[in-house]
Amino acid sequence: MSAIDWMEIHRMEAIQRGWPYEVKAMMTEVPYWDKHEMLKALKQDGIRKPRLYDMGFAHNNCGGFCVRAGQGHFINLLQKKRDLYLFHEQKELEM
Repeated sequence: MSAIDWMEIHRMEAIQRGWPYEVKAMMTEVPYWDKHEMLKALKQDGIRKPRLYDMGFAHNNCGGFCVRAGQGHFINLLQKKRDLYLFHEQKELEM
C-alpha cells in the first residue's frame, strides 16, 4: 500500500516497477479527496490528525525524514526535529 494520492499519480509507475509485488495506492482512486477532505474525515471519525502537519510538514511520510524532500522540508526538519535532522546528516557524511 502506498500513500501516494491522486495528485502524485505520475509517481506510481516507478513505484510499481521498483517492487516485486503489486503496489496499490487507494488515494489515487475515486473518490478523489484532497488533504483537507482526508483530515476532515479523520476528525469526524475521532482520529487526531498526524502531528507532523501541526509542525508545518507537507506530509506525514517517513516520520518527517524523506530522502526525496526539498530544501524547505529539510529547513523545517532542522528547526522542528533537530535530532532527527542531525542523525540523517551524520548518515550522509558516513557514505
